[in-house]
Amino acid sequence: MKIANKQRNSSHYQNLTPLPIEDTSMFPSWNEHPILFEECYVKDRQIFEAQELKKSKILMSDLIERNAKEPHLIILVHGFQGNSEDLRILRNNLLAIYPSSIFLSSNCNEAESDTNIEEQGRKLANEVINYIENYFELDEIKRVSFIGHSLGGVIIRASLPYLEQLKDKFYTYMTLSSPHLGYLYSPKFLVSAGMWVLKKWK
Repeated sequence: MKIANKQRNSSHYQNLTPLPIEDTSMFPSWNEHPILFEECYVKDRQIFEAQELKKSKILMSDLIERNAKEPHLIILVHGFQGNSEDLRILRNNLLAIYPSSIFLSSNCNEAESDTNIEEQGRKLANEVINYIENYFELDEIKRVSFIGHSLGGVIIRASLPYLEQLKDKFYTYMTLSSPHLGYLYSPKFLVSAGMWVLKKWK
């Protein structure tokens, strides 16, 4: 507290350029600003960096070994009017962390993401089962995870009842901006016209 008050009362701090804010009522007064402190003491930076590098190499090797022993299938599902490449950046980043994981970028609903969600879920389940049967033995896959963007998260939920045989392998279910509580639909002409343009554009 004493250090924070000393920092607030310093001429340097009080002469800082004010932040560009539009609603000052939402911003605290100067004597209430949060002060963040970060201190790092390193006796020998070269030794410290070498130790950190060694730690990261050990952690990564352990991670690779664990993933190799427990094959992990991660299914990526795109959103409305999307395609299998929409989540490629996420897939590439996950590959860097989990290099032994297996990725399935779903494409079964690319041309029909505006159709019945239950039917899309059934098609996704069939795609997953066919993928496993074509490339693996069922017992080889130890974990199955799902990542869905937008409508893809809802489609994953619709697919789960058709994946009963994999339920003991389910590991992670993650959705990004998915409308789990539904979405507001307006019958206005502007909305209808926008949906028509999206369908034609795809």
